[in-house]
Amino acid sequence: MIDRRVLVLLALVFATTVSAGAAESLPTGDYYCYTYNPKPLLVGVFSITGSSYHTRTGATGQYRMAGGRIDWLGTPPLGFKVGVLEETDPKAKVRMYPSMADLGNKWKAAVCTLRSDK
Repeated sequence: MIDRRVLVLLALVFATTVSAGAAESLPTGDYYCYTYNPKPLLVGVFSITGSSYHTRTGATGQYRMAGGRIDWLGTPPLGFKVGVLEETDPKAKVRMYPSMADLGNKWKAAVCTLRSDK
């Protein structure tokens, strides 16, 4: 017989996965990316339209959402190979990492926010 605590844990993991997977695409617009060491430094801008992205330096491609993780299927935008959607309210915030191995190492990441002042 399965312990009740294990069932509760599995239910919580499933609920989290389902709610995180609800976002299938990023909000359309320009995302301004900064690193902080200790002051903010603009590292670049990427634009989202539907399931496509492009940068002002020419990186383009499609992306795929897997839960809160963003997999870039073309040239990595701004050199960052993976992103994590951290917030959508009040505006989208994506944390970009150089590689999958760097996930969670916020000191290696850039923070990208949707520009809303157009």
